[in-house]
Amino acid sequence: MLKWNKLFIYGASFILLLSSCQKKSVNNQQPHPASKIEDYGRYIITLHETVDQESVLNEYGVHSKLRFHKVMNGFSANLSPGLFRAMSQDKRVKMIEPDFIVSLPPDLKVEVVPLSTQILPAGIDRIEADLNPFAKIDTIDERVDIDIGIIDTGCDSLHPDLNIYRRVDFTGEGVLDGHGHGTHVAGTAAAIDNAIGVVGVAPGARIWSIKVLDSSGSGFWSWVIAGLDFAAVHSGEIEVINLSLGGSGYVQAVHDAIRRTVSTGIVIVVAAGNSYVDIFGSDGIPYTADDFLPACLTQCMSVSAMNDLDGQSGGLGGSWYYGPDDAFASFSNYSKSTVWGNPVFSTGAGIDLAGPGVNVLSTYKGGAYARFSGTSMASPHTAGVVALYMAENGRAFDSLGVWNVRQNLIDRGESQSLWRVDGNTQDPDGNPENLVSAGNLQGNPGNRKPTVKIISPLDNSTWLPGDTITFEGNAFDFEDGNISYRLEWESSIDGVIGSGANFTKTGLSLGLHTIQASTTDDSGAAGVAAISISIQEAPLIPPTNLAVIQTNNSTLKLSWLNPTFARDWVLIERSDKSRNGRWTAFTQIDSVRANGGQQSYDNILINPLLTSVIYRLRDKRGNLYSDYSQSIRYHLRQLSNKNRR
Repeated sequence: MLKWNKLFIYGASFILLLSSCQKKSVNNQQPHPASKIEDYGRYIITLHETVDQESVLNEYGVHSKLRFHKVMNGFSANLSPGLFRAMSQDKRVKMIEPDFIVSLPPDLKVEVVPLSTQILPAGIDRIEADLNPFAKIDTIDERVDIDIGIIDTGCDSLHPDLNIYRRVDFTGEGVLDGHGHGTHVAGTAAAIDNAIGVVGVAPGARIWSIKVLDSSGSGFWSWVIAGLDFAAVHSGEIEVINLSLGGSGYVQAVHDAIRRTVSTGIVIVVAAGNSYVDIFGSDGIPYTADDFLPACLTQCMSVSAMNDLDGQSGGLGGSWYYGPDDAFASFSNYSKSTVWGNPVFSTGAGIDLAGPGVNVLSTYKGGAYARFSGTSMASPHTAGVVALYMAENGRAFDSLGVWNVRQNLIDRGESQSLWRVDGNTQDPDGNPENLVSAGNLQGNPGNRKPTVKIISPLDNSTWLPGDTITFEGNAFDFEDGNISYRLEWESSIDGVIGSGANFTKTGLSLGLHTIQASTTDDSGAAGVAAISISIQEAPLIPPTNLAVIQTNNSTLKLSWLNPTFARDWVLIERSDKSRNGRWTAFTQIDSVRANGGQQSYDNILINPLLTSVIYRLRDKRGNLYSDYSQSIRYHLRQLSNKNRR
C-alpha cells in the first residue's frame, strides 16, 4: 500500500503562512538537504507481528534508519527501486509507505518578550488553571507530580522556567531546540511557578523532551513514530503526550502507532491545524488523502484554537488579527462531523475541546520568552489540564482509561454559549466544542446525563396551521451509547406530540410552542433539549390582479389571483351607476371559498338600467378582514351576437 503524505508543525504567529508551506512541499518531496540520498526512496516498512526484523534486514542487506518495536513491528529505510519491488512481494511485509517531510517557511518570525517577575499568561487565566488546587499557582515552586511528553522540536533544558526531566533526539542533529517551538509548547503546559517569567497550566510537571523535528521545523513521519515508540516504552512514567504537529493525508503506520500508544494508557493531545478547514478534509470522509493527521484520529484528543485577549470570558477584550476576543480563531481547523465509533462524545464532533491559541506568551529557546499563535498553542493548554486531572484523579492504564479522561474533560469544559456576552463565537461548523477548563476537575462525575440535540424543526421557526412538521433529534449517552429512539417530545400547548428519533406532526395549535425533547439513560439520568416554534395564521392579504370582462349583455366575469397560502373566503363588493348618473354605496353581492390561486366569478346583472360598475374584493377569516383589493371600474356595453363570449 503506497500513500503520499506531508508533515508540518502548527504554530507561532506564522500560521497563515502554512498554506504556502504546504504548496512547496508538494513539489519538494525530497528529504532535508542534509540527509538527501540520491537514487533511493525513504520508506516506512511495517512487518507482520511475528516477523523478525533482523532476518528481513539481513536478507535484503538493508540498513535501517530507525526501528520500532512497541507501537508497531517495523523500521524506516532507504530502498532502491529494485529493493522496493522485492520487499513489496515479500509476504512477511505488511505494508510499505513513503516517508516524506515538509518544512516551515524560512522567514519564520516570533515576538520575543523580555520578562523579569512572573506574570500569569492570559490563556492560563482564561482556563482558570490559577484556581485549580493541584496547580497551586502562587509564585511558590510546588511542582505537579506528572510526566508530560513533548514530541516536537526539542526543549531548552537550560531554561530556568522548565523542569526538563529527560531528552531524546530522533532527528540526528542533537537534543537542543534550535527552533523554539517545542520550548514554547512545554512552557504553556508546565512552566514552573517560581516568581520569574511565566507559569504553565501544570506548573513544574516533568517534561520529556522528545525531538522529532529539526531546527528548521522539519521532520520525517518515521521520526514521529520513533517518538511515539519511545513514549510507549516509557508509558509507566509518561501520562500525557502533546503533539503540536500534523500532516495532510493519511498514513496507516502513524495511525497504528497512535493506537498502540494510547493502549498503554497515555493520553495524546494534538493540534487541530491552522488551515481553517475540516480535519476530515473537503470530502468529510475520514482517513483519506485530504485529512489532517493525527487530528483526524479518534484515538487523539484534538484541540482547536480560540482567541482570548484578556484572560476573561465575555468577549470584552476587543479584537486582534485573528478575530474578536473569546471567539473561534480565524485560522483554526474544525470538524463538521466525526467518525462512527468515536469513543468520546463532544459537541465539537471530531474536535474534543478548544484552547487559547492566539498571542500566547510562553517560554522560548535561549532562556527567553515569546508570543506565538496557533492550534500548537491551544493543544498544550489542554495537555496541562490533562496533567492536573491525573494529579487529582489518577492516571489511565489502557485505552478505556484514556477515553474516560477525555470525556471527563469534555464534560467539564466551558460551553461556547458562555464565551461571549453576545453569543457570537464565529464557530464555522455548527458544532460548538467546549473550552478546556482547569477550574472544575474535582472528583469523578459518575454516570453522565445524555446529551440531546433537536435537529428539526429549527429554533424560532414559524409555521401555518395545518402544516406537517418533521421532528428529528438525537440523544447520545456516554455509558449507554445512542439512545435517540427513547426520545419523548412535548409541546407546552398541546402536551405529548410524539416519540422516537424522527416523526411528523400535523395540526399543532395556534401560539408559541416550547418543544422539548427528553430521554433517560439506564441509570436514570435525564437529558433534555428545547426549542421554540410559532404556529401563526397566514397574514390576510387581499386578492390581486382583479380583472373584468363582459361575456354577454347581462353577465360580467371577474378574475383575480389569490396568494398561494391558505385563506377562507373572498368577499365580492360592487358599486353601481345607473342612467341618473349616481353611484350607489358598495354592497357585498357574494362570497366565495378561496382556492389559493387563480379564481373567477360570473356576476349576472339584473338591473337593465346600469351603465357602469365598480368591483372590489377582500379576504375574510372568521372575524378578521383584509384590506380591500385595488378597485376596478367597468362601463357596460350592448354586445352584438358575434361579440358575446
